[in-house]
Amino acid sequence: MILQEALQQADVQKLAAATYEYHRAADSGPTVYDERRCHGVTKAYFDFIQRLLTLSPKKEDEQCLLPDNEGPFMTAALYLCSDVRAALAQWQLKRCYTKAELQHFSTAELKAIRQTQQQHQPDSYAYTFEPWENMLAVDICWPCDFSEDEKLQFLAAVLYEISFCGVTLEEHRHALAEMEDEWQAVKNAQTYPFDEFRREMGWDALPKRAVTEKREDIINTILAIQQTYKMFQRVFTKAHYPTIFTK
Repeated sequence: MILQEALQQADVQKLAAATYEYHRAADSGPTVYDERRCHGVTKAYFDFIQRLLTLSPKKEDEQCLLPDNEGPFMTAALYLCSDVRAALAQWQLKRCYTKAELQHFSTAELKAIRQTQQQHQPDSYAYTFEPWENMLAVDICWPCDFSEDEKLQFLAAVLYEISFCGVTLEEHRHALAEMEDEWQAVKNAQTYPFDEFRREMGWDALPKRAVTEKREDIINTILAIQQTYKMFQRVFTKAHYPTIFTK
């Protein structure tokens, strides 16, 4: 099912309210959400969904949206389907550790575990920068055992993210044009290798500061990789059933 089909099947009023709740929970600013503002933000998301439903999806690449519900908020990541299939074939975790188990390892051992688990892991894509017509054609992949509430929360997370580039079509196209201009400017400015630039600036002669990673950050990275792997397994691995052959 593509994203637009999932939006068509959802209760738009409930989805707009869920997106507003995600918006409010994720807002780290000092904004005061009084009754008038709550209604205004919810209506903006309601109108946004209605506008998305009138667009014609355009499939550019084989991409899929995968959920991640291991935190306080449901989140979504966009992957190339070929990357996910390759990861499932190559990225075999010999063991998944609990947080309590990881606490017993030394920092060096934790880094070795993280490096092993990171091998062949696919990269996620910044889907907020995709044209909406392309985003609407992306495949939605959630587990078969997802509840209706989990599906609603996942779609709310997707809508919240893609609305970053503007709720109206004019805002979105303007934002995409600005990002394209910035990308071209950066690309055109790269006239010679960055290593040569470092030598010209004398950065290589400066003493390098030791970068120390916190154990907790390494452990959280390992747990996040394991969660992604488990979600791939839940979504893309077919169940195997015992079979009895008779004459």
